[in-house]
Amino acid sequence: MATEKPLFTREAEDLIFNTARAQVVSTVLWRGSGKPGPDFSKELGDLAKTPVLGTFVSFKKNGGLRSCMGWMNDGVGLAEALRASAISAAREDPRFPPLSGSEFESLTMEVWVLWGMTETTCPPEDRAGAFEIGRHGLQISGGGRRGLLLPGVALEFGMDNLQFLEAVCQKAGLPKGAWRDRRTVLYIFEGLAIDRPFFDEAVAAERARAARENRDADGRFDARQYTWNFGPAPTAPAPSRPAPQESEPPASRPAAVAGMFYPRGEEQKRMLDAFAAVSAKEPTCEAKAVMVPHAGWIYSGELAYRTLAETKIPSSVLILAPKHRPEGAPWALSPAKAWEYGDGRLENDLELTRGIAEAVPRFKLDTLSHRREHAVEVILPILARLAPNVRVAGGVIGFGNEDDLFDGARRLADYYAGLKNPPLLIISSDMNHYESLARTEELDQKALDALETLDPRRLCKVVAENRISMCGVHPAAFVLETLRRAGRLSSCRKVGHTTSAAASGDTAHVVGYAGYLFF
Repeated sequence: MATEKPLFTREAEDLIFNTARAQVVSTVLWRGSGKPGPDFSKELGDLAKTPVLGTFVSFKKNGGLRSCMGWMNDGVGLAEALRASAISAAREDPRFPPLSGSEFESLTMEVWVLWGMTETTCPPEDRAGAFEIGRHGLQISGGGRRGLLLPGVALEFGMDNLQFLEAVCQKAGLPKGAWRDRRTVLYIFEGLAIDRPFFDEAVAAERARAARENRDADGRFDARQYTWNFGPAPTAPAPSRPAPQESEPPASRPAAVAGMFYPRGEEQKRMLDAFAAVSAKEPTCEAKAVMVPHAGWIYSGELAYRTLAETKIPSSVLILAPKHRPEGAPWALSPAKAWEYGDGRLENDLELTRGIAEAVPRFKLDTLSHRREHAVEVILPILARLAPNVRVAGGVIGFGNEDDLFDGARRLADYYAGLKNPPLLIISSDMNHYESLARTEELDQKALDALETLDPRRLCKVVAENRISMCGVHPAAFVLETLRRAGRLSSCRKVGHTTSAAASGDTAHVVGYAGYLFF
């Protein structure tokens, strides 16, 4: 039986919003401190056990979507759903990096409380008349895929009923007209949106306290965490000795984003089968390096697979990715013996990993930097499908200036040139983030034109001058400079370019993705 509409007073709505906000603030500012977040049962009181279909917490920044995550289980208590949604929205939306304290002033938060999920029973051709714009949200399910759009989406983008149906199909990764198929199931539900500015004096005070008391607070890292997109940031000098090595490396680096960025189990196999069906059946070349995206598979997995499927994958690969998380060393290689990816594991090439750490002292052997990083992990199941016995060295490159970057590449080039069986170098990078489709395509093209010159300094310059939020610009420049100095770079070929709009239907808040081969 569908949950009934909860009746909230204005005071109750304020309480729901403030409790969710307190959890977001705690998640962002006090991570790693041991400080507990709010007690939802205590804070919400009698509201805590109110049965709901679920909740969503959504953020907008300067008018554009910044994050939106939900937790649904029909009949769940409000407290349980709200806490899970707040934590997920703060740090786990696969389309965006985690929230940071420096963003608080520019955020608007919207809390959705949902109820009344019912399956439409009318013939498919009549589904456009089964719901009301502004009142109902939609969920569609078919072909192993599922997508949901909140009631506010149709109003925000001025959609009519047909457009809303097409949009939810696209959100599920289905054809626009899939709602007409009798094999798809369409549900409607209702919701209440509680929308407020996120920042106030209490949030400002908590952020200031966290900056004083919690050395791992995101606010302490914000400037450096993101400045690699837009130019050099001051950093400590590179150490003059090799990075320390752990006497006994961890048995594995556990999967951190399985079930979020990519599926587990049969759904993972189904998606990989679908990717394989539209990719090269046999490798057509021997690339020295590739660039692949690292977003959620529904957005960019097919392009990542197609790109890797076109080249012969040697016995070892080195994945270099941007550092999305603040914890750990800014440049870090995983010292773990293996990489887990949810349904399996790949061995780490520890000889290569340690060799790189010795050759490039800025790289540290650091477990913490990789604990929650997604940009290496999302590629692993694809590699395992294409080359089950491949060994994987993985590193992240965080903040730093161009002198650090190109000095490190020079050092790696000397090491790389001496390898009898060099690894395939894999650049993990998405393109421009969170702008309109037209703007994203324009900025992506500028970055890709620079990339195709094979001049890493030009790439960095174009990205910085145009403020293109290509998150892997430094790994890309690092790999290009390494190959150039080693005398192994002569040409490149684009495999493809796409955007998140192709899967989501959202053309206002778009992320770009590109796949390239380098020879």
